[in-house]
Amino acid sequence: MSNILVEVTRGEFPENIHRGHICVVNHDNYVTKSIGDINFLTFLRSCAKPIQAIPVITSGAMEKFRITEKEITIFSGSLNGQCFQIEILKAILNKLGLDENALQCGIHPPSHIETRKNTPKFSVLHNNCAGKHIAMLTLCQFYNFPIENYYKIEHPVQQIILDEISYFTEVPKNEIKIGIDGCGVPVFAVPIFNFASAYQKLSDPEKISDTKKSSAVKLLIKNSIKYPELIAGDERICTELMRVKSNLFAKVGADGSYGIAIPKEKIGIAIKIESGNMTVLHLVVLETLKQLKILNDNDIDKLKIFYDIKVTNHRKEIVGMFKPIFKL
Repeated sequence: MSNILVEVTRGEFPENIHRGHICVVNHDNYVTKSIGDINFLTFLRSCAKPIQAIPVITSGAMEKFRITEKEITIFSGSLNGQCFQIEILKAILNKLGLDENALQCGIHPPSHIETRKNTPKFSVLHNNCAGKHIAMLTLCQFYNFPIENYYKIEHPVQQIILDEISYFTEVPKNEIKIGIDGCGVPVFAVPIFNFASAYQKLSDPEKISDTKKSSAVKLLIKNSIKYPELIAGDERICTELMRVKSNLFAKVGADGSYGIAIPKEKIGIAIKIESGNMTVLHLVVLETLKQLKILNDNDIDKLKIFYDIKVTNHRKEIVGMFKPIFKL
């Protein structure tokens, strides 16, 4: 069963509660801290993106298409749609001999507020998942797979990705629950313990027996830490957290999922907010890292926009707050 992680107060009285699950796994694949049910089935959502990018490296596609450090990093990102991100995406498509019409992810406004205000017409390249989709198209071009239906589970590129998810989560393919993500591609649900275990592998590539996969993880995590603006973008928690603490990899997933890999400690962390509330998720991520002593009070202060969450009324008066009430 889930635990109450956050209360939302009005005055001194708790008005709303948010339940969830947290799992911390160490280098021995042992659960060192947990709250809730470690077997709770959780859709990885965009937390799967770094794992989905690995076949681009191990296949030889990165080398063939001369994908740069920044370009391989953007494949793991849930992007803001900022101009510097769009330029990188266009450069990759040019190397693949494709244009944006090949992407099947749909269109939504940029997540970055200023970019949204200053962009007269949105395109598929503004989609949070454009990088992930271009990674899939990179594999299609490398293997000469058809690109028309690359987003469907029966397509060979999705089967490659399913194999990768199974390897890193250690869940057999036939036991992985499959849904459809917001961008139209398959999305995978596994127990939260296996989610955390996958991120532990991202933190500790030496543990991975497959040398190609191990080298790919080293490259991805190193470049993600080097270019945090390509994992989300300005004013987003993943990027801002990695800017404050440059020794970890942090990745958000939609509807309340979050994965963290911490190479120095060789631990993986998985978080799921059952309500899917993203404001609550941000607070829980930072409180978890604070309790694990990964973040200190000074770090939290730099990230207080995601941590110090007030309830206000229409008169701009503070009438309540979001309060983490869990203890790891």
